[in-house]
Amino acid sequence: MWFTAFISVGGEWFLMWQSKTWNGEETAFRIFVILGIILLYLAMPEPVATE
Repeated sequence: MWFTAFISVGGEWFLMWQSKTWNGEETAFRIFVILGIILLYLAMPEPVATE
């Protein structure tokens, strides 16, 4: 899963700087940051309920 994501998204991201007509680095960075925050939130341990 991670390999597929890196090849499809990461490969295009690293080649974006070469394009003179379309440069989506800002958009790609925003998506990357949002997904990173979501993954960090999902990786947090659940709080233990106290009675």
